[in-house]
Amino acid sequence: MKWILIPIFLIPFSIDWNLMISRVYMQPTFGGFYMEYIKKVSWASQSRFQLVFIIIALVSTIVCTSVTFYTLIMLPKRIRSVERTLSLATAYISMSFIVLAVFQILFAFFSYLFTTSAVFGYALLSYDFLNVGSPIIMICMSKRLRRHTFGIEDGSQVTRVFSKTITQV
Repeated sequence: MKWILIPIFLIPFSIDWNLMISRVYMQPTFGGFYMEYIKKVSWASQSRFQLVFIIIALVSTIVCTSVTFYTLIMLPKRIRSVERTLSLATAYISMSFIVLAVFQILFAFFSYLFTTSAVFGYALLSYDFLNVGSPIIMICMSKRLRRHTFGIEDGSQVTRVFSKTITQV
Protein backbone atom coordinates (compact mmCIF):
# COMPACT_ATOMS: atom_id res chain seq x y z
CA MET A 1 0.00 0.00 0.00
CA LYS A 2 2.99 2.34 0.28
CA TRP A 3 3.06 2.69 -3.51
CA ILE A 4 -0.30 4.49 -3.38
CA LEU A 5 1.31 7.42 -1.54
CA ILE A 6 3.22 8.43 -4.68
CA PRO A 7 0.06 8.97 -6.83
CA ILE A 8 -1.69 10.67 -3.89
CA PHE A 9 1.00 13.35 -3.87
CA LEU A 10 1.65 13.53 -7.63
CA ILE A 11 -1.90 13.66 -9.06
CA PRO A 12 -2.72 17.12 -7.61
CA PHE A 13 0.49 18.47 -9.17
CA SER A 14 -0.57 17.11 -12.56
CA ILE A 15 -3.53 19.50 -12.44
CA ASP A 16 -2.09 22.46 -10.53
CA TRP A 17 1.45 22.76 -11.91
CA ASN A 18 0.49 25.66 -14.17
CA LEU A 19 -1.07 27.46 -11.20
CA MET A 20 2.15 27.13 -9.23
CA ILE A 21 4.20 28.90 -11.89
CA SER A 22 1.55 31.47 -12.91
CA ARG A 23 0.28 34.71 -11.41
CA VAL A 24 -2.84 33.81 -9.38
CA TYR A 25 -5.69 36.08 -8.21
CA MET A 26 -8.26 34.95 -5.64
CA GLN A 27 -11.87 35.91 -6.44
CA PRO A 28 -14.67 35.57 -3.83
CA THR A 29 -17.81 33.74 -4.93
CA PHE A 30 -20.77 31.91 -3.38
CA GLY A 31 -19.33 31.96 0.14
CA GLY A 32 -15.96 30.64 -1.05
CA PHE A 33 -13.40 31.66 -3.60
CA TYR A 34 -11.98 30.63 -6.93
CA MET A 35 -8.70 31.35 -8.63
CA GLU A 36 -8.16 33.32 -11.77
CA TYR A 37 -4.71 33.17 -13.22
CA ILE A 38 -2.60 34.41 -16.08
CA LYS A 39 -1.12 31.27 -17.61
CA LYS A 40 2.61 30.94 -18.05
CA VAL A 41 1.99 27.94 -20.33
CA SER A 42 -0.86 28.94 -22.64
CA TRP A 43 -1.94 25.43 -23.75
CA ALA A 44 -2.20 24.05 -20.19
CA SER A 45 -5.76 24.66 -19.03
CA GLN A 46 -6.47 23.57 -15.47
CA SER A 47 -10.11 22.79 -16.22
CA ARG A 48 -9.13 20.43 -19.06
CA PHE A 49 -6.60 18.58 -16.91
CA GLN A 50 -9.20 18.30 -14.16
CA LEU A 51 -11.70 17.02 -16.71
CA VAL A 52 -9.44 14.03 -17.42
CA PHE A 53 -9.70 12.89 -13.79
CA ILE A 54 -13.43 13.60 -13.66
CA ILE A 55 -13.99 11.47 -16.79
CA ILE A 56 -11.93 8.63 -15.25
CA ALA A 57 -14.02 8.83 -12.07
CA LEU A 58 -17.24 9.03 -14.12
CA VAL A 59 -16.39 5.96 -16.20
CA SER A 60 -15.42 3.91 -13.14
CA THR A 61 -18.59 5.03 -11.32
CA ILE A 62 -20.82 4.10 -14.27
CA VAL A 63 -19.11 0.70 -14.60
CA CYS A 64 -19.46 0.00 -10.86
CA THR A 65 -23.10 1.16 -10.85
CA SER A 66 -23.90 -1.05 -13.84
CA VAL A 67 -22.24 -4.05 -12.19
CA THR A 68 -24.13 -3.33 -8.96
CA PHE A 69 -27.49 -3.11 -10.74
CA TYR A 70 -26.78 -6.25 -12.78
CA THR A 71 -25.72 -8.19 -9.68
CA LEU A 72 -28.82 -7.07 -7.78
CA ILE A 73 -31.08 -8.14 -10.64
CA MET A 74 -29.41 -11.54 -10.89
CA LEU A 75 -29.67 -12.36 -7.17
CA PRO A 76 -31.68 -15.55 -6.71
CA LYS A 77 -33.24 -14.41 -3.46
CA ARG A 78 -33.80 -10.71 -3.80
CA ILE A 79 -33.84 -8.46 -0.77
CA ARG A 80 -36.03 -5.51 -1.71
CA SER A 81 -35.03 -3.02 1.02
CA VAL A 82 -31.29 -3.53 0.52
CA GLU A 83 -31.77 -3.37 -3.25
CA ARG A 84 -33.68 -0.13 -3.01
CA THR A 85 -31.17 1.51 -0.67
CA LEU A 86 -28.14 0.45 -2.68
CA SER A 87 -29.75 1.37 -5.98
CA LEU A 88 -30.74 4.86 -4.83
CA ALA A 89 -27.33 5.56 -3.33
CA THR A 90 -25.37 4.41 -6.38
CA ALA A 91 -27.74 6.16 -8.78
CA TYR A 92 -27.36 9.41 -6.83
CA ILE A 93 -23.57 9.23 -6.95
CA SER A 94 -23.61 8.38 -10.67
CA MET A 95 -25.97 11.24 -11.48
CA SER A 96 -23.85 13.64 -9.43
CA PHE A 97 -20.75 12.67 -11.40
CA ILE A 98 -22.61 13.02 -14.70
CA VAL A 99 -23.82 16.52 -13.79
CA LEU A 100 -20.33 17.48 -12.64
CA ALA A 101 -18.80 16.16 -15.88
CA VAL A 102 -21.32 18.07 -18.01
CA PHE A 103 -20.59 21.37 -16.27
CA GLN A 104 -16.85 20.72 -16.37
CA ILE A 105 -17.05 20.04 -20.13
CA LEU A 106 -19.04 23.26 -20.61
CA PHE A 107 -16.51 25.20 -18.57
CA ALA A 108 -13.47 23.61 -20.23
CA PHE A 109 -14.52 23.79 -23.88
CA PHE A 110 -17.56 26.06 -24.29
CA SER A 111 -17.12 28.81 -21.71
CA TYR A 112 -17.22 31.42 -24.47
CA LEU A 113 -20.88 30.51 -25.16
CA PHE A 114 -21.99 31.22 -21.58
CA THR A 115 -21.08 33.71 -18.96
CA THR A 116 -18.09 32.05 -17.36
CA SER A 117 -19.18 32.89 -13.83
CA ALA A 118 -22.57 31.18 -14.31
CA VAL A 119 -21.09 27.94 -15.66
CA PHE A 120 -18.43 28.05 -12.95
CA GLY A 121 -21.10 28.59 -10.29
CA TYR A 122 -23.08 25.60 -11.55
CA ALA A 123 -19.90 23.51 -11.48
CA LEU A 124 -19.34 24.55 -7.85
CA LEU A 125 -22.94 23.65 -7.06
CA SER A 126 -22.50 20.21 -8.61
CA TYR A 127 -19.37 19.70 -6.46
CA ASP A 128 -21.48 20.55 -3.41
CA PHE A 129 -24.14 18.01 -4.39
CA LEU A 130 -21.46 15.37 -4.89
CA ASN A 131 -19.61 16.05 -1.64
CA VAL A 132 -22.53 16.78 0.69
CA GLY A 133 -25.12 14.54 -0.96
CA SER A 134 -23.48 11.20 -0.22
CA PRO A 135 -23.71 11.53 3.58
CA ILE A 136 -27.26 12.87 3.26
CA ILE A 137 -28.26 9.83 1.17
CA MET A 138 -26.67 7.54 3.77
CA ILE A 139 -28.59 9.24 6.60
CA CYS A 140 -31.86 9.14 4.64
CA MET A 141 -31.50 5.46 3.74
CA SER A 142 -30.23 4.02 7.03
CA LYS A 143 -32.61 4.03 9.97
CA ARG A 144 -29.86 3.02 12.41
CA LEU A 145 -27.53 5.78 11.20
CA ARG A 146 -30.36 8.32 11.36
CA ARG A 147 -31.19 7.32 14.95
CA HIS A 148 -27.52 7.43 15.95
CA THR A 149 -26.83 10.77 14.22
CA PHE A 150 -29.85 12.63 15.54
CA GLY A 151 -30.11 10.83 18.90
CA ILE A 152 -33.63 9.63 18.18
CA GLU A 153 -34.87 7.03 20.60
CA ASP A 154 -36.94 4.23 19.16
CA GLY A 155 -40.29 4.32 20.96
CA SER A 156 -41.05 0.71 20.15
CA GLN A 157 -38.37 -0.68 22.45
CA VAL A 158 -39.81 -2.90 25.15
CA THR A 159 -38.08 -3.36 28.46
CA ARG A 160 -38.81 -6.52 30.38
CA VAL A 161 -38.38 -6.75 34.10
CA PHE A 162 -38.25 -10.15 35.73
CA SER A 163 -39.06 -10.53 39.37
CA LYS A 164 -38.00 -13.54 41.35
CA THR A 165 -38.76 -14.10 45.00
CA ILE A 166 -36.56 -16.41 47.02
CA THR A 167 -37.75 -17.59 50.38
CA GLN A 168 -35.54 -19.24 52.93
CA VAL A 169 -36.86 -21.85 55.22
